[in-house]
Amino acid sequence: MRRAEVENKLSANLVNLSDETISAVKGTRVSGALLSQVLSKAGIAETVSPLGVGSFLSAAEIFDTFATGRNLALQRHYEQFFEVVALPGSRLDEPLHGGD
Repeated sequence: MRRAEVENKLSANLVNLSDETISAVKGTRVSGALLSQVLSKAGIAETVSPLGVGSFLSAAEIFDTFATGRNLALQRHYEQFFEVVALPGSRLDEPLHGGD
């Protein structure tokens, strides 16, 4: 499989796992816990988390990493796993796709 095909398959799998996890959660959802659960189910939580096993940044903290550019080491780490679709205040270059 080509890299793009593998990435598309992983993206689709993560979207499906996210939908399943959200559907199963009752009550309040905490973004960091939800993200951690989805990545754990996908078997990649330890790889993605720079904080080690059992710890994960919230979605807001990951957003801030890219939006503010204050922590370049953390931004470089997350660039391996997340693609920035658009930064705050910018326009999209192309339409959104499933999983964006």
